[in-house]
Amino acid sequence: MLDFNYFHIPTRIIQGYESYTNLSELPELFKKRVIMVTDQNLMNLGATQNLRRFIENVSYGLIFHEISSDPHNGVQDDAVLLAQESCAQTIIGFGDTHVLTVARAMVQFASTEANPISYIEIPSIPCIYTGLLETYYIASNYETLKKPYKDLSSRADWLVLDSSYTEFSRVDTILESSVQSLAYAIDALFSRNVSMLSESYALKAIELIMFAGNRLPNEPTNIKLKNELMMGSLLASFAVQSSNLGICAGLAMSLSNSLVCTEIEGAGATLMSSLEYSVVSNLDKFQKIARVLEIEEKDPLESSIQVLGTIRDLLQQMEIKPLKAYPFTSNILEIVAKQASRYQFMLDLSRPAGYYELTDILNSAVINGIDVSLDLRADNISVTNRSKNKETATTI
Repeated sequence: MLDFNYFHIPTRIIQGYESYTNLSELPELFKKRVIMVTDQNLMNLGATQNLRRFIENVSYGLIFHEISSDPHNGVQDDAVLLAQESCAQTIIGFGDTHVLTVARAMVQFASTEANPISYIEIPSIPCIYTGLLETYYIASNYETLKKPYKDLSSRADWLVLDSSYTEFSRVDTILESSVQSLAYAIDALFSRNVSMLSESYALKAIELIMFAGNRLPNEPTNIKLKNELMMGSLLASFAVQSSNLGICAGLAMSLSNSLVCTEIEGAGATLMSSLEYSVVSNLDKFQKIARVLEIEEKDPLESSIQVLGTIRDLLQQMEIKPLKAYPFTSNILEIVAKQASRYQFMLDLSRPAGYYELTDILNSAVINGIDVSLDLRADNISVTNRSKNKETATTI
Protein backbone atom coordinates (compact mmCIF):
# COMPACT_ATOMS: atom_id res chain seq x y z
CA MET A 1 0.00 0.00 0.00
CA LEU A 2 1.28 3.46 -0.87
CA ASP A 3 1.98 5.84 2.01
CA PHE A 4 0.08 9.08 1.49
CA ASN A 5 -1.26 12.05 3.42
CA TYR A 6 -4.83 13.26 3.06
CA PHE A 7 -5.35 16.98 3.54
CA HIS A 8 -8.64 18.77 2.95
CA ILE A 9 -9.69 22.25 4.05
CA PRO A 10 -13.31 22.99 3.08
CA THR A 11 -13.08 26.58 4.30
CA ARG A 12 -13.14 29.34 1.69
CA ILE A 13 -10.71 32.15 2.49
CA ILE A 14 -11.02 35.88 1.78
CA GLN A 15 -7.81 37.80 2.42
CA GLY A 16 -6.87 41.46 2.10
CA TYR A 17 -7.11 44.88 3.69
CA GLU A 18 -10.77 45.75 4.42
CA SER A 19 -11.87 42.42 2.96
CA TYR A 20 -14.85 42.52 5.35
CA THR A 21 -16.65 44.45 2.58
CA ASN A 22 -17.19 41.09 0.84
CA LEU A 23 -19.47 39.93 3.65
CA SER A 24 -22.57 41.41 2.01
CA GLU A 25 -22.12 38.95 -0.89
CA LEU A 26 -22.00 35.78 1.22
CA PRO A 27 -25.09 33.54 0.89
CA GLU A 28 -24.62 32.41 4.51
CA LEU A 29 -25.74 35.90 5.62
CA PHE A 30 -28.54 36.68 3.16
CA LYS A 31 -31.84 36.82 5.07
CA LYS A 32 -30.41 34.67 7.87
CA ARG A 33 -30.64 34.95 11.66
CA VAL A 34 -27.07 35.83 12.67
CA ILE A 35 -25.17 35.85 15.98
CA MET A 36 -21.84 37.66 16.16
CA VAL A 37 -19.56 36.48 18.97
CA THR A 38 -16.96 39.03 20.04
CA ASP A 39 -15.26 40.33 23.19
CA GLN A 40 -15.75 43.40 25.33
CA ASN A 41 -12.56 45.14 24.23
CA LEU A 42 -13.46 45.08 20.53
CA MET A 43 -16.97 46.33 21.30
CA ASN A 44 -15.61 49.18 23.43
CA LEU A 45 -13.14 50.18 20.71
CA GLY A 46 -15.86 50.36 18.06
CA ALA A 47 -14.27 47.63 15.94
CA THR A 48 -17.64 45.99 15.26
CA GLN A 49 -19.40 49.04 13.78
CA ASN A 50 -18.51 48.41 10.12
CA LEU A 51 -19.28 44.72 10.44
CA ARG A 52 -22.67 45.52 11.99
CA ARG A 53 -23.58 47.79 9.07
CA PHE A 54 -22.70 45.25 6.40
CA ILE A 55 -24.41 42.35 8.16
CA GLU A 56 -27.60 44.21 9.04
CA ASN A 57 -28.01 45.25 5.40
CA VAL A 58 -28.37 41.64 4.23
CA SER A 59 -29.36 39.50 7.24
CA TYR A 60 -32.80 38.82 8.71
CA GLY A 61 -31.59 39.82 12.17
CA LEU A 62 -28.34 40.27 14.09
CA ILE A 63 -27.63 39.45 17.76
CA PHE A 64 -24.36 40.44 19.41
CA HIS A 65 -23.00 37.99 21.98
CA GLU A 66 -20.32 39.76 23.97
CA ILE A 67 -18.04 37.47 25.98
CA SER A 68 -15.44 38.31 28.58
CA SER A 69 -11.97 39.08 27.25
CA ASP A 70 -10.66 36.86 30.09
CA PRO A 71 -10.22 33.41 28.50
CA HIS A 72 -10.37 31.72 31.93
CA ASN A 73 -14.10 32.46 32.21
CA GLY A 74 -16.41 29.57 31.30
CA VAL A 75 -18.64 30.74 28.47
CA GLN A 76 -19.32 27.76 26.24
CA ASP A 77 -22.61 26.54 27.74
CA ASP A 78 -24.26 29.99 27.89
CA ALA A 79 -23.23 30.72 24.31
CA VAL A 80 -24.62 27.41 23.03
CA LEU A 81 -27.93 28.04 24.83
CA LEU A 82 -28.21 31.45 23.14
CA ALA A 83 -27.67 29.91 19.70
CA GLN A 84 -30.32 27.25 20.37
CA GLU A 85 -32.96 29.62 21.77
CA SER A 86 -32.50 32.20 18.99
CA CYS A 87 -32.60 29.52 16.23
CA ALA A 88 -29.44 31.04 14.77
CA GLN A 89 -28.66 30.10 11.17
CA THR A 90 -25.20 31.69 10.96
CA ILE A 91 -22.60 32.41 13.64
CA ILE A 92 -19.72 34.84 13.17
CA GLY A 93 -16.66 34.64 15.41
CA PHE A 94 -14.84 37.98 15.53
CA GLY A 95 -11.85 38.25 17.85
CA ASP A 96 -8.83 36.30 19.09
CA THR A 97 -8.40 32.52 19.45
CA HIS A 98 -10.53 32.47 22.62
CA VAL A 99 -13.49 34.13 20.86
CA LEU A 100 -13.11 31.95 17.76
CA THR A 101 -13.08 28.79 19.87
CA VAL A 102 -16.30 29.77 21.67
CA ALA A 103 -17.97 30.57 18.34
CA ARG A 104 -16.87 27.19 16.93
CA ALA A 105 -18.33 25.41 19.97
CA MET A 106 -21.65 27.22 19.48
CA VAL A 107 -21.82 25.93 15.92
CA GLN A 108 -20.98 22.35 16.90
CA PHE A 109 -23.35 21.99 19.85
CA ALA A 110 -26.28 24.10 18.64
CA SER A 111 -26.51 22.72 15.09
CA THR A 112 -29.17 20.13 14.33
CA GLU A 113 -30.27 18.32 11.19
CA ALA A 114 -33.35 20.53 11.12
CA ASN A 115 -31.35 23.72 11.68
CA PRO A 116 -27.71 23.45 10.48
CA ILE A 117 -25.62 26.49 11.38
CA SER A 118 -23.05 28.12 9.10
CA TYR A 119 -19.85 29.53 10.58
CA ILE A 120 -17.86 32.59 9.46
CA GLU A 121 -14.54 33.22 11.22
CA ILE A 122 -13.01 36.72 11.33
CA PRO A 123 -9.82 36.87 13.45
CA SER A 124 -8.96 40.34 14.77
CA ILE A 125 -5.28 39.48 15.29
CA PRO A 126 -2.81 36.86 13.99
CA CYS A 127 -3.57 33.63 15.88
CA ILE A 128 -4.35 29.96 15.41
CA TYR A 129 -7.57 29.96 13.39
CA THR A 130 -9.80 27.45 15.17
CA GLY A 131 -12.28 27.16 12.31
CA LEU A 132 -9.69 25.43 10.11
CA LEU A 133 -8.95 22.59 12.52
CA GLU A 134 -10.61 19.20 12.75
CA THR A 135 -9.87 19.08 16.49
CA TYR A 136 -10.05 22.09 18.80
CA TYR A 137 -9.79 22.47 22.59
CA ILE A 138 -12.15 24.28 24.95
CA ALA A 139 -13.27 24.23 28.60
CA SER A 140 -16.91 24.28 29.72
CA ASN A 141 -18.51 26.51 32.36
CA TYR A 142 -17.94 23.96 35.08
CA GLU A 143 -14.26 23.13 34.64
CA THR A 144 -11.06 24.78 33.54
CA LEU A 145 -9.61 21.73 31.77
CA LYS A 146 -9.50 22.22 28.00
CA LYS A 147 -10.70 19.07 26.28
CA PRO A 148 -10.44 18.07 22.63
CA TYR A 149 -13.51 18.17 20.39
CA LYS A 150 -13.31 16.68 16.91
CA ASP A 151 -16.05 17.76 14.55
CA LEU A 152 -15.77 18.22 10.80
CA SER A 153 -19.18 19.79 10.25
CA SER A 154 -18.49 22.82 12.48
CA ARG A 155 -15.38 23.98 10.64
CA ALA A 156 -15.61 27.48 9.20
CA ASP A 157 -17.44 27.96 5.90
CA TRP A 158 -15.54 31.22 5.42
CA LEU A 159 -12.36 32.65 6.92
CA VAL A 160 -11.97 36.42 6.48
CA LEU A 161 -8.37 37.59 7.02
CA ASP A 162 -8.65 41.36 7.21
CA SER A 163 -5.50 43.04 8.51
CA SER A 164 -7.35 46.35 9.00
CA TYR A 165 -8.74 44.97 12.28
CA THR A 166 -5.25 44.64 13.74
CA GLU A 167 -5.30 48.44 14.08
CA PHE A 168 -7.71 48.02 17.02
CA SER A 169 -5.22 45.86 18.95
CA ARG A 170 -2.08 46.82 20.84
CA VAL A 171 1.18 45.80 19.22
CA ASP A 172 2.23 43.72 22.25
CA THR A 173 -1.05 41.76 21.98
CA ILE A 174 -0.40 41.08 18.30
CA LEU A 175 3.15 39.94 19.03
CA GLU A 176 2.12 37.65 21.90
CA SER A 177 -0.48 35.95 19.76
CA SER A 178 1.96 35.63 16.84
CA VAL A 179 4.44 33.88 19.13
CA GLN A 180 1.76 31.29 19.92
CA SER A 181 1.37 30.69 16.16
CA LEU A 182 5.16 30.38 15.88
CA ALA A 183 5.31 27.91 18.78
CA TYR A 184 2.49 25.74 17.38
CA ALA A 185 4.06 25.76 13.91
CA ILE A 186 7.27 24.41 15.50
CA ASP A 187 5.18 21.85 17.42
CA ALA A 188 3.72 20.66 14.10
CA LEU A 189 7.20 20.49 12.54
CA PHE A 190 8.57 18.37 15.42
CA SER A 191 5.62 15.93 15.49
CA ARG A 192 6.08 12.41 14.20
CA ASN A 193 2.90 12.99 12.16
CA VAL A 194 4.57 15.70 10.07
CA SER A 195 4.40 15.19 6.29
CA MET A 196 6.16 17.00 3.46
CA LEU A 197 3.06 19.18 3.10
CA SER A 198 2.75 20.11 6.77
CA GLU A 199 6.52 20.64 6.97
CA SER A 200 6.39 23.16 4.14
CA TYR A 201 3.50 25.00 5.83
CA ALA A 202 5.34 25.06 9.17
CA LEU A 203 8.64 26.31 7.72
CA LYS A 204 6.98 29.10 5.74
CA ALA A 205 4.96 30.09 8.82
CA ILE A 206 8.17 30.27 10.88
CA GLU A 207 9.84 32.39 8.21
CA LEU A 208 6.98 34.91 7.93
CA ILE A 209 6.40 35.24 11.69
CA MET A 210 10.10 35.54 12.53
CA PHE A 211 10.89 38.24 9.97
CA ALA A 212 7.70 40.29 10.44
CA GLY A 213 7.76 39.86 14.23
CA ASN A 214 11.33 41.10 14.40
CA ARG A 215 10.44 44.35 12.61
CA LEU A 216 7.00 45.15 14.04
CA PRO A 217 8.18 46.44 17.47
CA ASN A 218 10.11 49.16 15.62
CA GLU A 219 7.39 49.74 12.98
CA PRO A 220 4.16 49.45 14.98
CA THR A 221 1.96 51.07 12.30
CA ASN A 222 3.24 48.95 9.41
CA ILE A 223 0.08 47.19 8.20
CA LYS A 224 2.07 45.07 5.73
CA LEU A 225 3.96 43.44 8.60
CA LYS A 226 0.70 42.73 10.43
CA ASN A 227 -0.70 41.17 7.27
CA GLU A 228 2.40 38.94 7.02
CA LEU A 229 1.86 37.84 10.62
CA MET A 230 -1.75 36.94 9.76
CA MET A 231 -0.58 34.92 6.75
CA GLY A 232 2.08 33.24 8.89
CA SER A 233 -0.62 32.30 11.39
CA LEU A 234 -2.76 30.92 8.55
CA LEU A 235 0.10 28.65 7.48
CA ALA A 236 0.73 27.67 11.12
CA SER A 237 -2.94 26.65 11.36
CA PHE A 238 -2.56 24.58 8.17
CA ALA A 239 0.55 22.95 9.66
CA VAL A 240 -1.28 22.02 12.89
CA GLN A 241 -4.27 20.69 10.94
CA SER A 242 -2.09 18.46 8.74
CA SER A 243 0.32 17.39 11.52
CA ASN A 244 -0.31 17.77 15.26
CA LEU A 245 0.36 19.86 18.35
CA GLY A 246 3.25 19.22 20.74
CA ILE A 247 5.06 20.22 23.93
CA CYS A 248 4.42 23.96 23.71
CA ALA A 249 0.69 23.55 23.13
CA GLY A 250 0.35 20.92 25.87
CA LEU A 251 2.09 23.11 28.45
CA ALA A 252 0.34 26.31 27.31
CA MET A 253 -3.13 24.76 27.57
CA SER A 254 -2.30 23.20 30.93
CA LEU A 255 -0.97 26.51 32.29
CA SER A 256 -4.27 28.05 31.19
CA ASN A 257 -6.20 25.16 32.78
CA SER A 258 -4.43 25.90 36.09
CA LEU A 259 -5.13 29.66 35.81
CA VAL A 260 -1.41 30.51 35.83
CA CYS A 261 -1.65 32.50 32.59
CA THR A 262 -3.53 32.43 29.29
CA GLU A 263 -2.75 29.85 26.63
CA ILE A 264 -1.19 32.56 24.46
CA GLU A 265 1.07 33.73 27.30
CA GLY A 266 1.97 30.15 28.21
CA ALA A 267 3.13 29.38 24.66
CA GLY A 268 5.59 32.27 24.74
CA ALA A 269 6.78 31.54 28.28
CA THR A 270 7.63 27.88 27.56
CA LEU A 271 8.83 28.13 23.95
CA MET A 272 12.58 28.34 24.63
CA SER A 273 12.69 25.52 27.19
CA SER A 274 10.55 23.33 24.89
CA LEU A 275 12.93 24.00 21.99
CA GLU A 276 16.00 23.24 24.10
CA TYR A 277 14.50 19.91 25.14
CA SER A 278 13.75 19.02 21.49
CA VAL A 279 17.15 19.87 19.98
CA VAL A 280 18.83 16.46 20.07
CA SER A 281 16.00 14.59 18.30
CA ASN A 282 15.34 17.32 15.72
CA LEU A 283 18.75 18.46 14.49
CA ASP A 284 17.72 18.01 10.84
CA LYS A 285 14.61 20.14 11.35
CA PHE A 286 16.60 22.84 13.11
CA GLN A 287 18.81 22.90 10.03
CA LYS A 288 15.74 23.45 7.84
CA ILE A 289 14.64 26.30 10.09
CA ALA A 290 18.16 27.77 9.79
CA ARG A 291 17.86 27.73 5.99
CA VAL A 292 14.53 29.58 5.89
CA LEU A 293 15.91 32.13 8.37
CA GLU A 294 18.95 32.59 6.09
CA ILE A 295 21.38 31.52 8.80
CA GLU A 296 24.81 30.57 7.49
CA GLU A 297 25.03 26.84 6.68
CA LYS A 298 26.99 24.95 9.37
CA ASP A 299 26.94 21.50 10.95
CA PRO A 300 23.60 20.44 12.52
CA LEU A 301 24.60 21.24 16.10
CA GLU A 302 25.91 24.71 15.30
CA SER A 303 22.84 25.46 13.17
CA SER A 304 20.58 24.42 16.05
CA ILE A 305 22.44 26.71 18.42
CA GLN A 306 22.08 29.62 16.05
CA VAL A 307 18.36 28.97 15.56
CA LEU A 308 17.85 28.91 19.35
CA GLY A 309 19.77 32.16 19.67
CA THR A 310 17.75 33.81 16.89
CA ILE A 311 14.43 32.80 18.45
CA ARG A 312 15.66 33.92 21.90
CA ASP A 313 16.58 37.32 20.45
CA LEU A 314 13.15 37.60 18.84
CA LEU A 315 11.35 36.88 22.12
CA GLN A 316 13.49 39.50 23.85
CA GLN A 317 12.76 41.99 21.07
CA MET A 318 9.04 41.28 21.47
CA GLU A 319 9.33 41.57 25.28
CA ILE A 320 7.63 38.20 25.83
CA LYS A 321 7.16 37.58 29.56
CA PRO A 322 9.01 34.64 31.15
CA LEU A 323 7.12 32.02 33.16
CA LYS A 324 8.42 33.40 36.46
CA ALA A 325 6.43 36.61 35.80
CA TYR A 326 3.18 34.71 36.51
CA PRO A 327 1.78 33.45 39.85
CA PHE A 328 2.36 29.77 40.57
CA THR A 329 3.69 27.30 43.13
CA SER A 330 5.76 24.15 42.67
CA ASN A 331 2.62 22.12 43.30
CA ILE A 332 0.79 23.92 40.48
CA LEU A 333 3.66 23.23 38.08
CA GLU A 334 3.42 19.53 38.94
CA ILE A 335 -0.30 19.63 38.14
CA VAL A 336 0.44 21.43 34.86
CA ALA A 337 2.99 18.76 33.86
CA LYS A 338 0.57 15.97 34.79
CA GLN A 339 -2.27 17.49 32.75
CA ALA A 340 -0.02 18.16 29.76
CA SER A 341 1.27 14.58 29.72
CA ARG A 342 -2.31 13.32 29.25
CA TYR A 343 -2.98 15.06 25.95
CA GLN A 344 -3.12 12.47 23.18
CA PHE A 345 -0.84 14.42 20.84
CA MET A 346 2.01 14.09 23.35
CA LEU A 347 2.33 10.50 22.16
CA ASP A 348 3.44 11.74 18.73
CA LEU A 349 6.52 13.67 19.86
CA SER A 350 9.84 13.01 18.12
CA ARG A 351 11.36 12.91 21.62
CA PRO A 352 9.00 11.44 24.25
CA ALA A 353 8.05 13.76 27.12
CA GLY A 354 6.11 12.40 30.07
CA TYR A 355 5.35 13.87 33.46
CA TYR A 356 8.97 14.04 34.69
CA GLU A 357 10.34 15.48 31.43
CA LEU A 358 7.60 18.12 31.29
CA THR A 359 8.30 19.04 34.91
CA ASP A 360 11.96 19.58 33.99
CA ILE A 361 10.94 21.73 31.01
CA LEU A 362 8.73 23.89 33.24
CA ASN A 363 11.47 24.25 35.85
CA SER A 364 13.90 25.25 33.11
CA ALA A 365 11.40 27.87 31.89
CA VAL A 366 11.17 29.27 35.43
CA ILE A 367 14.95 29.33 36.05
CA ASN A 368 16.16 30.41 32.62
CA GLY A 369 13.16 32.28 31.26
CA ILE A 370 13.95 33.52 27.74
CA ASP A 371 17.09 35.44 28.69
CA VAL A 372 19.56 32.62 28.14
CA SER A 373 23.06 32.57 26.72
CA LEU A 374 23.86 29.66 24.41
CA ASP A 375 27.38 28.24 24.62
CA LEU A 376 28.48 25.75 21.97
CA ARG A 377 30.72 22.88 22.99
CA ALA A 378 31.91 19.95 20.92
CA ASP A 379 29.73 17.28 22.48
CA ASN A 380 26.67 19.00 23.90
CA ILE A 381 24.55 22.11 24.20
CA SER A 382 24.97 24.23 27.30
CA VAL A 383 22.32 26.73 28.28
CA THR A 384 23.64 29.38 30.65
CA ASN A 385 21.34 31.47 32.77
CA ARG A 386 22.27 35.15 32.95
CA SER A 387 22.16 36.47 36.48
CA LYS A 388 23.46 39.62 38.11
CA ASN A 389 25.36 37.69 40.75
CA LYS A 390 26.27 34.35 39.19
CA GLU A 391 25.91 32.06 36.18
CA THR A 392 24.59 28.51 36.38
CA ALA A 393 24.66 26.11 33.45
CA THR A 394 22.25 23.37 32.49
CA THR A 395 23.45 20.79 29.97
CA ILE A 396 21.04 19.15 27.54
